[in-house]
Amino acid sequence: ATLEVGDYVLAPDLVVERKALPDLVQSLASGRLYNQAEAMLRTYRRPTLLLEFDENRPFALATRAELAADLSPNSTTSKLCLLLLHFPKLRLLWSRRPLHTIAIFDALKRGAPEPDVDKAAAVGTHAEQAAGQLFNMTPQDLLRSMPGVHAHNYRRLMNAVTNMHELSQLSLGRLAELLGEQNARRLHTFLHQSA
Repeated sequence: ATLEVGDYVLAPDLVVERKALPDLVQSLASGRLYNQAEAMLRTYRRPTLLLEFDENRPFALATRAELAADLSPNSTTSKLCLLLLHFPKLRLLWSRRPLHTIAIFDALKRGAPEPDVDKAAAVGTHAEQAAGQLFNMTPQDLLRSMPGVHAHNYRRLMNAVTNMHELSQLSLGRLAELLGEQNARRLHTFLHQSA
């Protein structure tokens, strides 16, 4: 079956997006990988990005000589770091070659239940979205409407808590770690003011 989200669904909660290095560079440059990561995180508990290297090249994103010139905000290394900072629940795996990828998939799959093929194929399709099976946007919308929470920081909160009750229990210090001091004070005051 063709998948709309991810390249491989290895278990009901585990999806893998597999990228060869040329595709990684292109996907980071176009922003497509950001959208793919967001879709995997919205739908699966264990989203994974697997980078597959060419066995005829060194097992590195850049050689030592390339690395010195590669330290700019637009470099592949920088964009990959930003992606992982933005999506801290996204797992990153490295594979030396296709045979190594098979061994990684085997290890990830070991002891895991089989995914439902029809459900995996339906994720991200219009039919599934119409049926309301995709991520419940109401809590996300509620979160984004709170003081101190905006488009650039709400995902950090979503990755730190599983529900609104947990959010309300976070200390001001923990909120500051996630949002910065000013935004944390605004949210904390909102959550703890008397009705």
